[in-house]
Amino acid sequence: LIIPKDFTLIGAANTNIIIKNKGLIISKSPINLIGKKDSPIIISAQNSGQGIAVLNAQRNSNIEYVHFDGLSSPIDELWSLTGAITFYNSPVSISNCIFSNINAEDTINIVKSRFSFKKSQIIHSKSDSIDLDFSDGIIEDISIINAGNDGIDVSGSNVQLNYVSIHGAGDKALSIGEEGNLFASNIEIKDAEIAFASKDKSKIIADSISVINSKVGFVVFEKKPEYSSANMYISNASIENVETPYLLEPNSNLTINEKKYKANVENVESLLYGVQYGRKSD
Repeated sequence: LIIPKDFTLIGAANTNIIIKNKGLIISKSPINLIGKKDSPIIISAQNSGQGIAVLNAQRNSNIEYVHFDGLSSPIDELWSLTGAITFYNSPVSISNCIFSNINAEDTINIVKSRFSFKKSQIIHSKSDSIDLDFSDGIIEDISIINAGNDGIDVSGSNVQLNYVSIHGAGDKALSIGEEGNLFASNIEIKDAEIAFASKDKSKIIADSISVINSKVGFVVFEKKPEYSSANMYISNASIENVETPYLLEPNSNLTINEKKYKANVENVESLLYGVQYGRKSD
């Protein structure tokens, strides 16, 4: 289903869309999918059904009370996308939604777009749950449960996080890179390989955070040589049962609860992406 420019794709309560047989939805116009709490819109995939991409829509899309289940990345013979749900150069507001069992590199990928993402759940992502590339916006009152890779992966973006819980992350719960800025408050992370990671001239400022049952707490380093060191400032932190509290390279900065930490490794990348912590990819 292809929606050209200068239209609006509209869905209302009790709508049920099944994408199957390599089907997908591509829209060059905004999409307004507005369900209700007791009668949400349901969009699911069966028999190799793919996902949804909104490309260069210009005007804001609105998605409310929608349950996305089992979608996968749109792919064709000549191109493919990493996100099962992608917004590229297309502003979007998402609230009161559920994303479950998404079989894609990214459950939702927002690229070069303003966004608002509130009061939603992401459950059982195959890989990353939220991937933000060069996009600015707010994430608030979000729970992520069992992300196969990263919970929230941010690159080159300015993002505000409020009241976010991430329970189960196969790699990093919160990660930022490529000169991005992440401002976070009231964050709870449990059962992550790495709780917080800042790299490549990026900065995390976080207040009122809890990290429980994670292998590595805080990682600050340079990965890509075209960038430089990174920064992380954490206040009012509660840390419980964390195997390695922090990994910090020289020239990067880490402050937790007003204590400035000293570098304890020369090359974080060799630890994270080598054999010691079993890391193989970003």
